[in-house]
Amino acid sequence: MITLPMSIPQPELVGGRQPAPSSPLVTIFRRLSGPDATTAEATVWLAGTLGITAVAAVVAVSRSPGWSALQWVLAMGIAFDFSGGVVSNATSAAKRSVHRPGRTRSRALFYAAHVHPLVLPLAFSVPWTAAAALYAGMLAAAALVELAPRAVAQPVAFAAVAAGLFLACGAGWPIGLEWFAPVYLLKLVGAYAVPPERS
Repeated sequence: MITLPMSIPQPELVGGRQPAPSSPLVTIFRRLSGPDATTAEATVWLAGTLGITAVAAVVAVSRSPGWSALQWVLAMGIAFDFSGGVVSNATSAAKRSVHRPGRTRSRALFYAAHVHPLVLPLAFSVPWTAAAALYAGMLAAAALVELAPRAVAQPVAFAAVAAGLFLACGAGWPIGLEWFAPVYLLKLVGAYAVPPERS
């Protein structure tokens, strides 16, 4: 009998049934999001991750940011991570897994661990004030969504993201990284923080 690792939620705790046999792609996605993820969700996740990362690369090239090889690797690595996170965290499977009972502390640690804005000034010309404001704003917005009644969590999240986008527009993000703040907020506040709808 194969036992799932401790970090992987048991299917009966999330989807109420054992997942059907799957392809390698779906197996990988289930380990990242939830054990009852569907083939359709996995396909959208892969296509979205690769597609959004490609768009980020094309936009950066068109903007001619003058990055070094290391900066390109860092920027595209973050774009790949954020792109996958936006799509994955928005799926029903991920929401059922992440927002099941007893996961509040895990979600708080997930938010806190996303210190990416505080790392950017070490490699790019990102103002420390803008980086700190984005990180603090994300934590505040995520807390707001977490505390909101479930019925209005999504509109609260959208309002928080919209407010964050307006503020980020005037923060002076460097050429080629204009996408960073919007996608960062979408991943954590617009997708991850919003619980699934009750059936």
